[in-house]
Amino acid sequence: MQKFIGRIVEKKRIKALLDLSRPSIAVIYGRRRIGKSELIRQAIKGKNTLNFEGLEGQSKQKQIKNFLFQLSEQTGLKKKGITDWPEALILLREPTRSGQWVIVLDEFQWMANYQNELVSVIKMIWEKFLSKNPRMTLILCGSIASFMKSKVLKSSALYGRCDYELNLRPLKLQEMSEFFPGKGSDEILDTAMFVGGVPKYLELISEHSSVYEAMTELAFSKDGYFKTEYERLFASHFGKNPIYRQIIQTLAENPYGFTTGKVAEKLGVIAGGSLSSKLDDLESAGFLYSMVPFDKPETSKLRKYVLIDAYTRFYTSMINMVSNKKGPPDTQFHTIMAGPGYASWLGRAFEYLCMQHHEEISKILGFHGIPYIAGPFFQRKNINKSGVQIDLLFERSDKVLVLCEMKYQLSPVAKEVIEQVNRKVLILQEKYPGRTILKILLTKSRPTDNVVNAGYFAKIIKAEDLIHC
Repeated sequence: MQKFIGRIVEKKRIKALLDLSRPSIAVIYGRRRIGKSELIRQAIKGKNTLNFEGLEGQSKQKQIKNFLFQLSEQTGLKKKGITDWPEALILLREPTRSGQWVIVLDEFQWMANYQNELVSVIKMIWEKFLSKNPRMTLILCGSIASFMKSKVLKSSALYGRCDYELNLRPLKLQEMSEFFPGKGSDEILDTAMFVGGVPKYLELISEHSSVYEAMTELAFSKDGYFKTEYERLFASHFGKNPIYRQIIQTLAENPYGFTTGKVAEKLGVIAGGSLSSKLDDLESAGFLYSMVPFDKPETSKLRKYVLIDAYTRFYTSMINMVSNKKGPPDTQFHTIMAGPGYASWLGRAFEYLCMQHHEEISKILGFHGIPYIAGPFFQRKNINKSGVQIDLLFERSDKVLVLCEMKYQLSPVAKEVIEQVNRKVLILQEKYPGRTILKILLTKSRPTDNVVNAGYFAKIIKAEDLIHC
């Protein structure tokens, strides 16, 4: 069982749902290993529960047989000869007729075989029978976000009938630190950049004396968990369709992202609805993140997709690089760390980490209570204008722009950073005349005295501050 860390808000919301004096439905989804099942177990502890889990890659008849087996184990109710879902699900009525009950259908996409039929049957059984108990809660939980969103939440059967929707995301840095009591901020930050806040991954790393020892064994030994996890992830999320892996690899090779058109060009496919659907699937599952410049509409063709999942980035850029090389694991990892690309990879990983902690940054800067939007600003190169990319820019409702420059390096941040940021400021001033622009530096290493004494940055945030916010 995974160590239960954080998720305080999510746990409270599920418990509040159970306290409603009316029947309710919750839909919970998120990528594999993210801790959905454990969160549900913790939130409904002590309640009368019937818990069912689907089987990966099995037929409808085997799913029904598995459901009946689990029902028999939990209630003693044995039924034979049932071959369709209405007959199977109606059996839930009798044991849950009165009192408070929670029914959990886990790995729902497998149980439903990715089809609409089971969703429609559940709607009928729920409305005609199960919801007659005012203290009934039904939780549908799945690890394929695109299915849970399109076939469940947006289905004609359940649209508007769900009382709570939760897309479970990786743990933030502060929650991650609870997995590693006594460890310094450097190891926590490195862990976040290597594998992100996925509870299962953190639990595995916490069993080792250091993060680097853990990564050496888990990522670079022959049968290491992180070496084989990539195939497991894609097999369970997307089956054998190779296009998903091709998209991931394409974006891994360009950490600053590609538009849909550029992805299509790289893959040699048509930039149509099929590719957009695949990109959407990957984003829904938490592997990709799409971003549109502040000054462009959501439908802009300038929308870029970047590979945001930390483990997947580390696998495609680092683990996979040495998969066919010989030598002991510690030698492989140290060779990578000494290579020219490692420092660059760390720098970009830190930028992603900061982007994912924009709420914490707004708290540190004291404007968390002011409405804002946060994201990238980028401008293509053309004849009259130079290109620029700002990975994290806050546009506050009080018409203040907050430009964040992020640096992860071992050497002190030198005065050249001021020149780099000032070029970006000049472009912003041209785009947003009259706006106040606050310059913020987020850094792993200390800045030089020249940077500090220049007074150029409104605030310099240390990387470890994100952990303790």
